Amino acid sequence: WVVLVDCHSSGKMPRAGWEPPPAPPSPSAAMSPDSAGGIHKVAASSDQLGPRVTQLLSDPEFRRCGRSFNRLKMIKMANDIGGPPLRLVPLKTIESDGRLPLSSEGKAIDALKLITPRSAGSCEIFFFSHRWLRPDHPDTEDNVKAKALLEFAKFRKEWVKARHRFVPDIYFWIDVACVNQDSPEEDLAKLPLAIACCERLVTFVADGYDSRAWCRVEQTLSSRYMFADHQLIIGAGYTNTFPFSGTPKDWKLLDPAEGELSNELDRDHIRHLTTAANAHVKTGVRYGVESALKVYDLQQS
Repeated sequence: WVVLVDCHSSGKMPRAGWEPPPAPPSPSAAMSPDSAGGIHKVAASSDQLGPRVTQLLSDPEFRRCGRSFNRLKMIKMANDIGGPPLRLVPLKTIESDGRLPLSSEGKAIDALKLITPRSAGSCEIFFFSHRWLRPDHPDTEDNVKAKALLEFAKFRKEWVKARHRFVPDIYFWIDVACVNQDSPEEDLAKLPLAIACCERLVTFVADGYDSRAWCRVEQTLSSRYMFADHQLIIGAGYTNTFPFSGTPKDWKLLDPAEGELSNELDRDHIRHLTTAANAHVKTGVRYGVESALKVYDLQQS
């Protein structure tokens, strides 16, 4: 782990030959400060979507498409199973607002309206993993996460331009904007597909991030389905210092079922949501032994 891997290096894919597990019950949700993205699952619903999500995750064509940085076909396949389409927040929205948008504002846009066959090869889609910093909002009053994401985008554009001679369009999947907070059940049932359709992972680390069950879910699913084999770490006060490309660190996957929750009623939902990832290896995910996506910490101490 001595250099940042190429931005179009191959990612980890599910192993061939496994059988899809029984479909988990799909959770419904209400806003809560507990999860990596502040979504607290409280009941089971979306019964039809759950089996479709599980089936698509094991589809050979979907898995084949996952080997490419072009996610357009995967997004189309995910949309075609029904439920809400994948929605993304354009970087320019955060630039203009200076904060993370809320789902009620309608600023998360259908990915297929943002990404075309012509532009698919020159854009990057990041899943934003984080835990909420206030009981009723994911960010602080002075928007430390939004500021860090803007600095991260500056870094990423410089990084790609230096190595590939183009400046990418950048989009983010951010829970508070991309999950319908008034009716979140179907969006949450499709969370594994949202992770799979994103090309890369950017993680905002705050105190207690790795102890939270929902953060662990995102790390586990990302290790199985994302194209890139690494994640980039930012935090409060992060500023772009390109060409510094991150300090490599070793993170182990931790069992989501043993993570902290604000509501213990979520424990069964956590186990169900990680079933698909656990099915990819004969003995299940080796928590505490198996590494998460490679970590490059962009913050300089």
